[in-house]
Amino acid sequence: MKNIVILFVLGILVVVAGFSYNNLTEKNAIKKEPVQLNLNTPITPTGPVECSVISKYIVVTKPSPETVGDLILIKKSGLKNNLCEYLVEDGDFEIIGENVITIDDHYLVTDAGSAPFPRALQVYDLKLNKKIFTDSYSKPVEVKDGKITYWQTMKEQPTKATCPKLDEYTNLQLGAVLKLHVSLSLSDLKISDLSEDKICSETQG
Repeated sequence: MKNIVILFVLGILVVVAGFSYNNLTEKNAIKKEPVQLNLNTPITPTGPVECSVISKYIVVTKPSPETVGDLILIKKSGLKNNLCEYLVEDGDFEIIGENVITIDDHYLVTDAGSAPFPRALQVYDLKLNKKIFTDSYSKPVEVKDGKITYWQTMKEQPTKATCPKLDEYTNLQLGAVLKLHVSLSLSDLKISDLSEDKICSETQG
């Protein structure tokens, strides 16, 4: 009988202790606030996925398993459960096999390709979710105040007069291209020459 009373008392003490612990835990629990996404602030990646905020858009990228470049997902309404994961939802805009350069206002600028320059410069209108411009370009490239400045690949074929090192490139089994420094206006897609001087550079084959 005495042992039964002792066990009963111990049982009550365990219940009281558990109740007190639960109340204390609830009072001291840290409330999880939604992740605040600041301009151009990296978000903790999940595995190979990376997220960042550029302009007013969330950019989610991960390596493409089948093509060069990245899988790019542009989100306009936040991340589901505040998690950085590559999850295509209604309203998202997806691009496959390119690399993000930046976003200026609602214009997404990407680089397409992995070969040596020149490569493809692409511009997407994120209000329309479609590509609106493409050109062959070389670095350096700058996107600022609604304009892109870059070195445009010219259709004109190099000659010894316009490319003094043409024979040297040919002997090395390299190709050659002429480039012109230009500026693209994103609002009307008009290209302006920044200089009349052309430069010649080698290409791979």
